Amino acid sequence: MKPSDLPRVKPMGDYCVIHMRPGVQETPHGVILPPSAQQITTYGDILATGPDCTVEVGQLGLVPLHGGIELCWLANTPVLLVKESELLGVVDLVGGDL
Repeated sequence: MKPSDLPRVKPMGDYCVIHMRPGVQETPHGVILPPSAQQITTYGDILATGPDCTVEVGQLGLVPLHGGIELCWLANTPVLLVKESELLGVVDLVGGDL
């Protein structure tokens, strides 16, 4: 499921909704890693922002390892509800991808 397929949510205050990107699931040589060995990502696409946020939808949000409130969205898509003050930074992905 792509982030654009998720239902639209409008967070309140300075919260934002972040679709966490999956970790590395395969080695460069094609060996599939079990979930326990997969790298945990700390970044994701900002899908929605509250009215008090200065970050923008479409940026890449950097989140602390155990930051935010994890929600299991449709089809167990990892989504975090994060206060803007918890974000470590943002990356503008206009014209590129990570």
